[in-house]
Amino acid sequence: MSWITITEAHIKGSLSPMEMRAFKAAAEQTSGGADPVPGVITRVTAEVRGAVAGCERNQLGEDGTVPDECLGYACDLAAWYIITAFGISDEKIIKTRQTKMENANKFLRDVAACKFRIAQPTSVSADVIPRSSLEKVSGNTRQATRQKMSGL
Repeated sequence: MSWITITEAHIKGSLSPMEMRAFKAAAEQTSGGADPVPGVITRVTAEVRGAVAGCERNQLGEDGTVPDECLGYACDLAAWYIITAFGISDEKIIKTRQTKMENANKFLRDVAACKFRIAQPTSVSADVIPRSSLEKVSGNTRQATRQKMSGL
C-alpha cells in the first residue's frame, strides 16, 4: 500500500450521478463564490494525517499525502464538507452522506486508537509526531506513612 495525495478526481469518483448533478447545480448557483474543494482537500488531509499520527505505531508519509487505505473515507468526509459548503438540501443525499461521514469519523477514531493497521510509508515525513512523555501510574500505595513521617 502506498501514500497518495487526495485530488478532486478522487472526490468526484466517489460521488453518485445524483450527487454529481446536485453539486453541479449548487456550484452554478454559487458560481461567484470561491471553489471550496481545495480547502476541503486540505482539511480532510489534515484530519486523516492527524488520526494516523494518533497511533504511536504509525509514521507519517510525505507532506500532503494520506494512506490509500483511508482514501475512500477521506472522500466521504470531503463530500460531506462540500455538501455543507454548498447548502445542498436533497434529503436522500444528506442522509446517505451523513451516514458515510459518521462511518469515516469512526474509522479515523479506530486508526488513532491503533485498532486498524495502516501500511507504513516508503518515505517518511520530516514532521515530528508529538508523543506523550507522561507515565501512567497505577496503584495507590502511600509513600508518606505515619511511621516514615514521625520526628519531622
